[in-house]
Amino acid sequence: MQAFELSEIQARNQEDDNLYLEFLRVPDLSMGLYTLPAGSEDLQQPHSEDEVYYVTRGRAMIDVGGEEKAVTVGSILYVPAGVPHRFHSIVEDLSVLVFFAPAEGSGVTSKQFYHVQRDGFLLSTDPSLLDLDAIHAYLTQEAYWARGRSREVVARTISSSLCFGVYVGAPHRGEASQIGFARVITDYAVYAHLADLFILPPNRGRGLGKWLVQSILEHPQLQDVQKWSLDTRDAHGLYEQFGFTVAGAGTQMEFKRDG
Repeated sequence: MQAFELSEIQARNQEDDNLYLEFLRVPDLSMGLYTLPAGSEDLQQPHSEDEVYYVTRGRAMIDVGGEEKAVTVGSILYVPAGVPHRFHSIVEDLSVLVFFAPAEGSGVTSKQFYHVQRDGFLLSTDPSLLDLDAIHAYLTQEAYWARGRSREVVARTISSSLCFGVYVGAPHRGEASQIGFARVITDYAVYAHLADLFILPPNRGRGLGKWLVQSILEHPQLQDVQKWSLDTRDAHGLYEQFGFTVAGAGTQMEFKRDG
């Protein structure tokens, strides 16, 4: 059994300063708390899953497929998958429990792309979510291995790689920022090279880099890859946790799967 207290979820959501906080995910259901300040704009897009909203605080209007309804504490609404909807005319801070069936992101999109969620963070291989400006800014300004790399070159490397983005918030609602990235150059059969992995400094210290590496190695389409390689000057400890060892020059590491 998993049990939750609404007051604790609200406090955590306020502490994380995110509009949406997912607190439960199983294959057929996910639950989260969605908050919108008074006077704000709801930018969410239609979802590929059925939804139920339960309003726990505030007053607003909701438009569901062109049908308008006033909502307040205790209002319960069902929104079928794919139907455009949004809250508006928010006169009091709005807090809404959201139930997705199946779990959010496990509809059409997840059949094409890889998604993993943890503690309000989303990892996804959906290229439409990637923030090229954020990726380029970090690589060209902060990363010792890519300093000065042009935006055009970054875009070309992304288009020819399997890319993993890490986000805080709900990117499919248009309410998220990218805080991490990595890409894999691979033939999906024998060899893969891990490159350009980073977590932005404000989000470090939460185990996100380790989670990103683990999720990459667990990607279903990469399970046949026998040999992995990467280059690093200062993160040997991270990769050693996954079986990578120094090979050749001190900056080169590799990992070979058994079998």
